[in-house]
Amino acid sequence: MSNSHMFLDGTARRGRLLVRIPQRAALSLRRLKQTKLSRSNQRGEEKEKEKEKEKEVRPGVSLVSYRQFFRELDMEVLSVLQCGLLSRSLLDSELHTKVQQEVLLGPAELVFLLEDMLRKLEFSLTAAPAKRTPFFKAKTDKSVGFSHLQQRSSKDIASYCVQLLPTLCSHLENCHNHFQTLLSENNGVVDGPATDVQEHQLMSAGYQLLLQILNTTFNWSGFSQPGQRSLLKKALGVLAERLKEGSAELTLEQLVKHSFKYLMNFCSTMPNLSTALTLSQLLSTVSERGGDPAAYREQTASLAKRFLGQNWVTASGEKERGIKFNEALHTVLKIYMAHVDDVLKAVEEIAGKGIPELINAAKDESSASWPTLNRQTFLVYYKVMMTELEKAIRKIPACKVSDSSEAQSEKLLTWNLAVRDFHILVNLVKVFDSRPVLIVCLKYGRLFLESFLRLGMPLLDNSFKRHMVRMTSSICLIKEDVQSLLKTFQLSTRQLHHMCGHSKMNQDTSLTNHVPALKKSLELFVYRVKAMLTLNNCQEAFWIGNLKNRNLKGEEILSQRSQGSEDEDEEEQPSPQQQSEDEVPAISRLHIHI
Repeated sequence: MSNSHMFLDGTARRGRLLVRIPQRAALSLRRLKQTKLSRSNQRGEEKEKEKEKEKEVRPGVSLVSYRQFFRELDMEVLSVLQCGLLSRSLLDSELHTKVQQEVLLGPAELVFLLEDMLRKLEFSLTAAPAKRTPFFKAKTDKSVGFSHLQQRSSKDIASYCVQLLPTLCSHLENCHNHFQTLLSENNGVVDGPATDVQEHQLMSAGYQLLLQILNTTFNWSGFSQPGQRSLLKKALGVLAERLKEGSAELTLEQLVKHSFKYLMNFCSTMPNLSTALTLSQLLSTVSERGGDPAAYREQTASLAKRFLGQNWVTASGEKERGIKFNEALHTVLKIYMAHVDDVLKAVEEIAGKGIPELINAAKDESSASWPTLNRQTFLVYYKVMMTELEKAIRKIPACKVSDSSEAQSEKLLTWNLAVRDFHILVNLVKVFDSRPVLIVCLKYGRLFLESFLRLGMPLLDNSFKRHMVRMTSSICLIKEDVQSLLKTFQLSTRQLHHMCGHSKMNQDTSLTNHVPALKKSLELFVYRVKAMLTLNNCQEAFWIGNLKNRNLKGEEILSQRSQGSEDEDEEEQPSPQQQSEDEVPAISRLHIHI
């Protein structure tokens, strides 16, 4: 080597080889080591920063499974709630409070106390439904952690909660003011730059827990007893006092009215749909404590519709989604349907306007008139609409011979609207053909059909007797609404038959389990219509044919037997047994003229 040479010294005896390096090479090597060291230091700092971020984002350890090993908190500990609430919105840039009062509770401490209080109330004031324990699963003792609480009666617990109601209302108003200030600072945007995600989550949890505690308290069955009427008036008086002074002299109905009005003020600052659901449930509970809960139906339905028409966004800027969101959406939608004046018109508004908007929208977009309706929540909407539609037709009064023409026409008009809604919902499976949607349609389609046979067909029988005129040309003149009802319902049953063929073709047991009962109901409908027309001497207007098996798009499904006959160019007449398995009788032509 020219620039470097190797030599051996005494260390070579120990097997070590030394290399002499020139001065420039040594300098470059030193710089290389320093560069590597600085890079490693940077990487170490980056890793430390990532760990710090993970610590900030990472939620605390859940102590739910270890709760039985902790000492039970007595009810008197909840008096700590009477302390003020400290949140970052009350602090200035130097972490000094803006209010002249002693503040001890932070959002995390508030949530901890409220969670414990809610567990106590659910154990003492709520009657848990009896559930059958699985054979291999050990029965858990629900009284674990409530040994001290069991020594007190539910009346004592309810009385103590009523004493804490002013404090709970103060915390509720603080949460409301917190989110109201947050919205005003961010110009109405939830996920603004000034939003602290961690504090937002804690304040949201506290907001919802407060509403849940109020709902559990007012939902106590003991308030229905005459002996607890004074305690109920005292509890309602606390809420009414926040809105109007001098509520001690008000009647129970007036207290409910003012309490309902007080709680309605919180609807503008709901941080998420779960909290909005809890508020809706609380309003329903309070309205039922009065003598006329129907007086609040319109307000409850309007509030639920407002929540359904709102874009729910998290503090991080993402749209709310997931199992919990869908469960909350399902319940809010059911509350809306339960309190709306006309369920059939509500279903038609969603199915006839909201869903077409969704179909025409982009993949990740929602309906314009119903922002909570998107492709991820379509199943929730569809199931609730089918369920409530089937419930609504069961509430239609049965036809009576003594009914006047006006009453009969009104019932017929109601059935026309129900059948039109059913037709829209059934035909949606052509676009939304997932398995859960098909299962819902098959199940509730059969129930709707059975209710129509039991309640709707007797009405059509009477309509035929009153409005049918026999002509010499053997053509029936029938009322127009009867004709449109039968024709629309016939199209719906045909689509249900196509769904049966689709289920059989895919050999999906979750779908085919519904097919036999549905086919039986379809056959009963055909023969029931034939019997009605025959009884009124209109059998010439009716032909029965066998519908071929088709898929959801209406394309014919060729069975193995028919495919084999095509290959052999042979035409064979199927036996009655084979025909009944693959085909179902249907109205091939309903020849009715006006």
